[in-house]
Amino acid sequence: MRIDVQALTEFNVETDGHSVTLQVIDAMGSPVNLNLQVDQLGQLAMTLPSLIDAAIRRQYGDSSFRFTYPMESWVVEQAIDPSLVILTMRTTDGFGVSFSMPRSKAGEMADSIDVGVQTELELITN
Repeated sequence: MRIDVQALTEFNVETDGHSVTLQVIDAMGSPVNLNLQVDQLGQLAMTLPSLIDAAIRRQYGDSSFRFTYPMESWVVEQAIDPSLVILTMRTTDGFGVSFSMPRSKAGEMADSIDVGVQTELELITN
């Protein structure tokens, strides 16, 4: 069954915390509830960025296009496992996502950002 969504109206976390309900309005104006288990919701969250990028690339016929989110803030925290850190990034409208990574990857990321910034500064000054 295909449901063409006109609007996402709200969501609810079930009292047991094991599932959520997404409430939408379909193209005919009727309310529809989608109930997803937390694992299914996680799978959806992991799939959506790739789907959005694929749709944008197909829409504009350019494989370099990306759907980007304006980052407002980030936090790096120690994970329970001492070999890992948690990087949480948040957008201006409150969307956030957290990644766990080995400390060595965090260092590589910092070096990569530093090199990228240096390269951009060289391009601007030349």
